[in-house]
Amino acid sequence: PGVGYAVNDQTSLWVGYAWIPTDKPFAAGDRFNEHRIWQQLLWSNPYSFGTVTARSRTEQRFFDIPGSSDVAYRFRQFFKWSIPMRFISSKTSFILQDEVFVNLNDTEIGIRTGFNQNRFFTGVAYKFNKIVTGELGYLNQYFNRPDNPRPDQMQHILQANLFLNF
Repeated sequence: PGVGYAVNDQTSLWVGYAWIPTDKPFAAGDRFNEHRIWQQLLWSNPYSFGTVTARSRTEQRFFDIPGSSDVAYRFRQFFKWSIPMRFISSKTSFILQDEVFVNLNDTEIGIRTGFNQNRFFTGVAYKFNKIVTGELGYLNQYFNRPDNPRPDQMQHILQANLFLNF
């Protein structure tokens, strides 16, 4: 969940929380919970060539691993370009987006400072009404794992998104 404040028609400020059950970086099968507090600046502006959106987010990540009191800090930069496909429908758009994750500190559980992951998405969006928009497309997710016994990983994902705008 998150709560936001609209600064103006293009810009909003947000804070929120995320709970992520996950695997230990070095011990496959060991589970733990990650709790994230996040803050973000969201900017979006329509142009004749489509809508451009940028989001800058910082995260403070806490892990319920016995003996660890580390807080991991991460920065995420997101860009999205929504290009109208009026030749199909006034409600249809082509989507290009990318998000880069950068760890800002080292932790005792194996998180290392620097490039962490990249998520690239391309697909089609359809605006059902003023509240509901759906997206369907391809997500390429790359994980960088420096100093980790597991190799870097690339995932190819068919992704469906549903956005509700109240």
